[in-house]
Amino acid sequence: MKRGLMWVILSTLLMGGVVWAKGEGLGRLAVPTGIAPILDGVLSDGEWDDALVLQLADDTFLHAKHADGFLYLGVKTDRSAEVVGNIYILRDDAIDILHASYALGPASYRLVEGAWVLESPFVWSCRTLGFSSSAVFERQMFLEANGWLATVVKLGDTAHMEYQIAMDDGPMCMLFRFDVHADTQDVFSWPLDTVVGIEPGQPLPQQAGFQPETWCEVSFEVSNL
Repeated sequence: MKRGLMWVILSTLLMGGVVWAKGEGLGRLAVPTGIAPILDGVLSDGEWDDALVLQLADDTFLHAKHADGFLYLGVKTDRSAEVVGNIYILRDDAIDILHASYALGPASYRLVEGAWVLESPFVWSCRTLGFSSSAVFERQMFLEANGWLATVVKLGDTAHMEYQIAMDDGPMCMLFRFDVHADTQDVFSWPLDTVVGIEPGQPLPQQAGFQPETWCEVSFEVSNL
């Protein structure tokens, strides 16, 4: 089915409504304000009721909300699977990659003479599971140094993943990609069916075929409360 013919549910439970929209019109997201979740690798009942919900597949959903200067993302699949996350953010002539799998790894590309060239490869951190004081301290230091944090595979439910990302002053150009590893590997993205420009599961290439003009503009609603 072509992206433009796919119907997607956008539900903002805070408003108690459900909006239907076609995939082609979803290049802009207005993320509602909510209560900051606990990043423990589990999308607990009621914890994301105030979030925007994006349907990535029949059984896979992405939740989004913001609180206290951070964008929070929570992905959940109903499959018996492991979820790997990659968030791409365009800022001026640079693209940052926020990768979460069995460890957290930031990487970046820079636009050089019309080509996206690898500037900083992945540097891995936060492999430790659990919530010991040392593990929590390592995650807090990572958040302060990098401006984002995520849960890793096997911290909580392997079919769930959560992100905390520092917000920019204005709208952000972003691409969300999640690899769901079950009997087969499926790649889901928002905007739907976007060409990422990097093959999943492969080492970062020296040049990437990013197309940020096809990504979504993420803005942040202001609470009226």
